[in-house]
Amino acid sequence: MILPIEKLAGKYDVYLNLIKKKQDKSGFILTEKCDSLLFSGLIGSLPELDVDITEAYNRSTRLWKRRPLYYEPCYPNHSKSTISRDMLLGLAWYSWFNKRKDIADNIIKTTFEHWGIVGKQKSLEGLSRVIMSPTLLSTFAWISYKLGGPSRPLLRFPPAIVGYKLEGYRAHLAVLHALLRIKIQKVDTGLPIMHNFYYKAFDYHQKRQPQNPLYAAASCNNALAIDILLDETLWPSDRLPTTLDRKSSWLLQKDYGDSWKPEKSWVEHTGGDFLFAAALVLNKI
Repeated sequence: MILPIEKLAGKYDVYLNLIKKKQDKSGFILTEKCDSLLFSGLIGSLPELDVDITEAYNRSTRLWKRRPLYYEPCYPNHSKSTISRDMLLGLAWYSWFNKRKDIADNIIKTTFEHWGIVGKQKSLEGLSRVIMSPTLLSTFAWISYKLGGPSRPLLRFPPAIVGYKLEGYRAHLAVLHALLRIKIQKVDTGLPIMHNFYYKAFDYHQKRQPQNPLYAAASCNNALAIDILLDETLWPSDRLPTTLDRKSSWLLQKDYGDSWKPEKSWVEHTGGDFLFAAALVLNKI
């Protein structure tokens, strides 16, 4: 009898091959939208997938963009800012799992040189999008430190924040941030005290959204995560999902609702959401 974890591993290999047709020449996905750096950074954390993340980096301004520079700029016609902390969180995942200390050090240096503002925005109202938060800067400081960089104890002090009142994509980002901090900071002698709070938040979001495999995996409920990821209605085993299966291109960031239901129009998804959640369960990342 084939065990569920073995079925998941087999399906993971299938999706590794299928996603390649959805990657552009640099390995980016969802480049037709302006959140590409986030999702490409997440799949770029997987050891089997190649993403040249620096294609979204402007070397002359030393600032990161939402997608590779060879596409039409997202700002100002398609987005309210050139970058956002969401995108930089995906970059943080990529930096850690690809051992790119240079990227973390670049972010830290740029943040200080630009007084915390790491992009352009249309108005003062959108300024919050491009201001580096102390918690995310702390994560980049942790990445640099663990990869051999300076200690920077004050920068590393702020923890990630996982709120209990967050929903939808905000909850998705908060869980991703805290989960990354656990993976960076984990040591042989045990977990920092703050990680107990992270796991309580993961459990809360798993109970709040029991259909989401990211929350199940984060809360160490691998049996539930596997059961969801093997669901043929969400992620078919022999092809990529389409909008005829479910609307959202990245289910992990959506609370259960219309985004989980089919649409009449046909668009093929990347399968990146499956691969990322499955990689967590399979201990790939």
